[in-house]
Amino acid sequence: MNETEQTSLPPIQQPKLKSKWEYLKRPWLLVLMLILGAFVGHTWKTLGEQLVQPGNLYLSLLTMSVIPIISTAIISGLARMLRSGIASSHMSYIWLLFIVTVLIASGLGILAGYIGQPGVNLGQSVEVFIGQMLLQESEALVTSANGEHFLWNILFQLVPANVIGVFSGGDILGVIFVSIAMGTAIGRSRSKAADRFYETVEGIHEIFVKILGWVLYGLPIGLFCMIGGQVATLGMEALLALGKFVLVFYLAASVLCIFYLLVMRLSTGLPILRIISAIRDPLFVSFSAASCIAPLPIALEKMQGELGQRPDICNLVIPLTVAMNRHSYALLFSLTAIFICQLFGKTLDFSQILLVLFTSALIGTAAAGRLATVGVLLVYVLEPIGIPVSVAITIFISIGAILDPMVQMSILFGGCANAAVISNRESSTMASTKSPGNYL
Repeated sequence: MNETEQTSLPPIQQPKLKSKWEYLKRPWLLVLMLILGAFVGHTWKTLGEQLVQPGNLYLSLLTMSVIPIISTAIISGLARMLRSGIASSHMSYIWLLFIVTVLIASGLGILAGYIGQPGVNLGQSVEVFIGQMLLQESEALVTSANGEHFLWNILFQLVPANVIGVFSGGDILGVIFVSIAMGTAIGRSRSKAADRFYETVEGIHEIFVKILGWVLYGLPIGLFCMIGGQVATLGMEALLALGKFVLVFYLAASVLCIFYLLVMRLSTGLPILRIISAIRDPLFVSFSAASCIAPLPIALEKMQGELGQRPDICNLVIPLTVAMNRHSYALLFSLTAIFICQLFGKTLDFSQILLVLFTSALIGTAAAGRLATVGVLLVYVLEPIGIPVSVAITIFISIGAILDPMVQMSILFGGCANAAVISNRESSTMASTKSPGNYL
């Protein structure tokens, strides 16, 4: 296998259907179906509830190809980087970038909490609503958060005992770990068998991308069902009662996304409108489906095809960010900590603020899943500063579905920004290596 084959990934191909079907992927149609679904779910609740199962079925179709695409992208990308000799120079920089960005997000959550004051002067209606949530609280859920082996539990999720089971079970942390191990092994091997397996992995990647392309033509209908079902089952009470907290989070997450956009502008050198045009589809799917996993293949294609980022770096950094560098969780956890402190009238000193900053970054990075399930992790952020966690957990359970779309979209956006930074660093390194001055 020559160097060209090692450093280039076959372009992700979209299915070649008749052009008359292309309108099904137009953003205006997706926005229209989103609005129509929300209207149906709010106006005809019974009909909206009947859309839940069709929406879940389409989400299953959408995510069916995601695990194979993520795994094969990481394996081939890491193997290619190792064979070309650039992986060792980037891994330390990748981890440094992950640490810095998650701390920035956690700090932004604290800042938003003190500026927005989401837990101050909420009124009697919110106090009544929070009281109702406490009455409905599940003690089993809170008890499950008080385990003494949190770090070990995360490590056991990361390192699976059954390789086959981790792929069938869809455990994204385990999939990332196994894929990194396989990619490293292939990258360090020079046998013909390893070369053939490498080619097979790339073939599997191309096949599942094609399948996903077919599924995406049904996105308007799937989006209509998902949004209609969510609006019908969730209701508006939780949003109205905790509207200030939701608003502050959405504004803070929007600032985080603007930061990502500026980072991509500086890293790629491309116009902002071009960047937005390239990544709007995966971000829109992520927000609509409340999933950072489902649109990953689309994001990889857009980053490589329309923004010209390095395939090997995108295939490694974006899935790795989605799995282990969840900025928006860190932002939400730190914001929630400040919100709960304001709710109880507790003032934090500087050392406690630093504690919230670092614990939110650490726990937010380790969080995996929807807010209704990861809310229990707040115990590790709030207990060290002496705040009861029951209110925070019940808030997450009640309004998690409202926060999830922005949380998941921000995670994916952060992955694209990380990939742009690393790709730009590699391009700059290669350019300086090839410059005449380096030969003097």
